[in-house]
Amino acid sequence: MGLSIQLSFSPAPYSVRIFLFVLALALSADGIGQSRAEKEKIIKFKQDFMTGVPSRKVDTLVTSTALLTRERKQEVRCISIFPAGEQVMHEECYYNDTNVPEHKSSYTLPGKQLTGVTSKFDTDGSLEYQLDHDKGTWKVVKADHYPYYKVLERMRGKADSLIIAAYGQSFFNQTVRWSPQSSVIYDGLATGSGWCEYETWEPSRFMIRYAIRLADDETYDDLIEVQLDSSGQLYFPFGKYDDIKGFEKVSQTKGMIMTKAKAIEAAVAQGMTANGDHQPTTELSWAYADTQTAEMYNGHFYYSVAMYTGSLRSSAPTRGTKVEQRFDVYIFNPWTGAFVEKKKMKAFEKPNRRGVLATDLLPVN
Repeated sequence: MGLSIQLSFSPAPYSVRIFLFVLALALSADGIGQSRAEKEKIIKFKQDFMTGVPSRKVDTLVTSTALLTRERKQEVRCISIFPAGEQVMHEECYYNDTNVPEHKSSYTLPGKQLTGVTSKFDTDGSLEYQLDHDKGTWKVVKADHYPYYKVLERMRGKADSLIIAAYGQSFFNQTVRWSPQSSVIYDGLATGSGWCEYETWEPSRFMIRYAIRLADDETYDDLIEVQLDSSGQLYFPFGKYDDIKGFEKVSQTKGMIMTKAKAIEAAVAQGMTANGDHQPTTELSWAYADTQTAEMYNGHFYYSVAMYTGSLRSSAPTRGTKVEQRFDVYIFNPWTGAFVEKKKMKAFEKPNRRGVLATDLLPVN
């Protein structure tokens, strides 16, 4: 069990703060390594400034209870911790050539989605803010670094109220999660910045995005997108239908009933069969209405289950080899669970330096 210490003291000199951070590193290692030797290896691994190591070169440490990686980036060095037997990654980033934390975050795997609390620190090691990704809250500690914090909180409250009016308080509380990492502020139509970034200019346009969480291990990012003007009114900055996303006219607001397990079961009932070692993939998605009009309610959600059925390989002298993957895709209404249709779809393998990726699913003609 890790040791927790709470200290109360007046602001200390910079050198003392560094000592305390080093001490915190040692204490945090207690919950990761088992033996004393492993604890010492973890402390040394974290404290190494990686001076002279090429940027982005990844180094690895394996212990009995976790895998750790580290890399030096342009301004920070980051340590990633993968506890054995857990689908989670903890990330600790420190300002280069110091043991002063820049931020600490956690992600669920394999999708690497933010979870828990992200803490952001300034170059003195003072806490600037905390983001609770599970609760969808942003608490600023050093308000002088975020002069428009109250404005941003008020605008997010207005965006929240639009979603609640559309789907109800219960759906919002249980299923909708604000996505600060992909929300943006603008000074007009051009210059933009991340929601939690420090800026001296006053924001006049706000794009607030939300994820939909159907289960603890099933979250779909950025499926709701709200744009507000400087007065907090719903806004289509470019006059286009896709300026706003995620508002559907539904007859009930009890929430979405589909989850990965339920959807796969429903697809099997519609005739989906297993294909060797291939597992079905699921996705909650948004489709804009065919009318493509710039209005709040402009589309619908759908839930899909895709099962790989085979591949076709072709080659040509001018373009090399092309691999086309084929899928049976089962579409459901996520609010009611009703089966909508079955589609034959395809994706193309796209090699790159990191391996082979697949394009988005496309209809089979």
